[in-house]
Amino acid sequence: MNKWFTENYHRLSYGGIWARGEEINTLPLSEMANRPMSLLIVRPSSYADVANSFTHQYLYQLAASNNNIFPDLAYLPSAVERKIFEKENISWVFGTKSKKAMSEFFAVAFSLSIVQEIINLPQMLRHSGIPLDKQERMKRDDLPLIILGGASALWTPILWGENSLVDLVFVGDDPATIEKLFAGLAQGKMERKSKDTILEQLACLPGVILPDVLRPVRYALAKSALQYERGPVLYNQESMGEGHLKISSGCRGFCSFCAESWEKRPYKDYECSSLLASAKRAKANMGLERIDLFSFSFNMYKELQPLLFGLLALFKAIGLKSERFDYLALDLGLWDTQKLLGKSIISCGLEGISPRLRRFLNKNLTEELLRKGIELVLRDGQRELKIFLLATGREEEADYVEFEEFVELVRKKREQYGDKTRVIFSITPLVRFPFTPLAFDHIPQINTLEKSIQRVEKIVVQSGLEFRLSMSLAEWSVSQTLVRANWKHQDKLLAFLKASEFVYDNEISTIISKKFIDFMGQDFSEGVEIPVDLGLKNNFLKETFLKNSNYVEIGSLALNIEKKDNVRNEAIRNLLRQKRETQMVVDFYVKIGPSCLGLPKKYAGQALARAIMLSFPELVESYYFFSGSSVEATKGKNYWVCGDDILSLAFEREGAGKLRELLAHPDNVEKINGHFLPHGELISSFNNSLALKSVKYLFDSPFVINDDWPYLKERGLRFTLSKKEGITYLELAKDSLKKKYLSRVVITGKKVEVSALEKFEPEEFAQGSFKYTVRGEWVRTLISRTLT
Repeated sequence: MNKWFTENYHRLSYGGIWARGEEINTLPLSEMANRPMSLLIVRPSSYADVANSFTHQYLYQLAASNNNIFPDLAYLPSAVERKIFEKENISWVFGTKSKKAMSEFFAVAFSLSIVQEIINLPQMLRHSGIPLDKQERMKRDDLPLIILGGASALWTPILWGENSLVDLVFVGDDPATIEKLFAGLAQGKMERKSKDTILEQLACLPGVILPDVLRPVRYALAKSALQYERGPVLYNQESMGEGHLKISSGCRGFCSFCAESWEKRPYKDYECSSLLASAKRAKANMGLERIDLFSFSFNMYKELQPLLFGLLALFKAIGLKSERFDYLALDLGLWDTQKLLGKSIISCGLEGISPRLRRFLNKNLTEELLRKGIELVLRDGQRELKIFLLATGREEEADYVEFEEFVELVRKKREQYGDKTRVIFSITPLVRFPFTPLAFDHIPQINTLEKSIQRVEKIVVQSGLEFRLSMSLAEWSVSQTLVRANWKHQDKLLAFLKASEFVYDNEISTIISKKFIDFMGQDFSEGVEIPVDLGLKNNFLKETFLKNSNYVEIGSLALNIEKKDNVRNEAIRNLLRQKRETQMVVDFYVKIGPSCLGLPKKYAGQALARAIMLSFPELVESYYFFSGSSVEATKGKNYWVCGDDILSLAFEREGAGKLRELLAHPDNVEKINGHFLPHGELISSFNNSLALKSVKYLFDSPFVINDDWPYLKERGLRFTLSKKEGITYLELAKDSLKKKYLSRVVITGKKVEVSALEKFEPEEFAQGSFKYTVRGEWVRTLISRTLT
């Protein structure tokens, strides 16, 4: 497939960048020959969707740490790409680094994040040459073992059974067990064991289910936090320079609807000191400038202020996501900390639209603390407040009345404080998951939910506030059916997929949803018994449901938990001021490699920052952020240009001085390049007092030059042509030079050198100066830049 990709990558989304396979922290392809087992890690979603999470990359980190495993990454191709692959007999699923088809790997690990992705797994197998029948797969040594895990693995019994679509299912989040699982696969490969033998040996691990045998297993709950510290840095503009830090496991709450909370008990806070050490390693290994805290509700973490203070010394910014209204209201010191850190978008779950429904959902949120939290946000003029709701199907007239009163309260408070805060109510139809108290609840009719949502929307919109539906009812209907289905419904699922050829790509239409239900049926009221022990007694879940059904809450959030808030906001304020005052930008003269083509300059800057910190660990705390590039006039623009550039990174002043001293020695420059290549090559630090005299671009194209010169004529540029010894020289007239696009063009065969002026855009020149056959083909023209 390498040859096909080289000749056709321009036909893929984003110029084929997602399938390039040259991300920071991925193993070089040469390592494939040195590592006995190949493992393909697959998310049944697009590259763009996966890039916003980190589980996929985390699995790669775990696998790559084993010297016997060569991991590769794969994604769901777009609809256009799927048609291309099918027409040209290309496997839908292939390793982006190796360009090998799914069938060429020893093992394939599917990681499911959301239940809707279940639909894609059979389609991805079938269109990659993998039989859906387990018995057929097991008979053939030329086919890989198919493994399934991820956050939604527990809800996939529809894929299990005698003719299971997968060979092994892993339920849990324990990294140590996942490492043992990967190591067992590699050991079996090296010892030439049969597939059956390998699976039987792996079945002794916690969380491992053989889906055609269905023996009871224990959920593999993480005992400690192995953090995401050195995984691949994906080509995602929004998250470049950002990392993730998991600060806790589970949730202190007992909300009856939250599957993740019930399956990860008991709740654990990870030690602040170990988190800070991990964050420092992640910063160096991935070139980070920002860290996002990963937690169900970050303001539940006991040592939050000390953690934030320590992280602030390392990072330019800290991302804080969802929190609880009551914790927000009770911890005014933390509220001030959030404002100091620049958090202006507040996201909180209200869930039920009335106190009665919040009791049904076991939210444990008092009216007093709810109103106090709302007032804090609106009083201080935060930019945005997102309030999350759940449509339960149990809404009654009294609930709507109370919700209307609440929305009116929010509206009046917002008006009282100057209408500064954008308020958004976002509602989701409630999916009732197994292993939660709501597993015992009936599933409402879709029209009941529709009426509830419409009524809530009307109340919000009439108040002048904003309303959003975060999941369509069509998507809810499919999701709810999938989580309560089992292997008995597998044939119906496959029949639906065969008839519809449907692939889930962030959307399920009403037509598809109805067709799905027509095939699956509607009697899923009893749910399914899954042979997994989460440490929860079934009668406890049922008793909780019965109490909640009578609108009585159980459990406590322990709102008075002792927090170790030994860091005062004044210290945080001083640290922020110190960072601003001691900031210094260092410029670096670099050659950016072709692996950064089509990406914002920040990606190369992140690679350079990583290389510096890995080479000189004493500078890790000194690095602040990527400051810019000599050609990046538009922030975040994707550049299809490699070669010479000036990249700017901000450091603390003392660290900047130390770095300049280090760069005076060629050996240190070479040391940095050992980590910077292939994304770039450091030449030296750049002295701004040395003005650049000229900028030239070389265009190396497989296509012939367009001798009508549309690029020049469209801009009214006059020129003269001359030839000498097979080389064509194009000189601009004096009046055309004043337009400041370019001064000269030299053509040697299919190579074109342009002497550029201030307004020259190399991508525009490439698009209009060669004879292409199809749209988008211009990205195959290699553009390199030379500064003198």
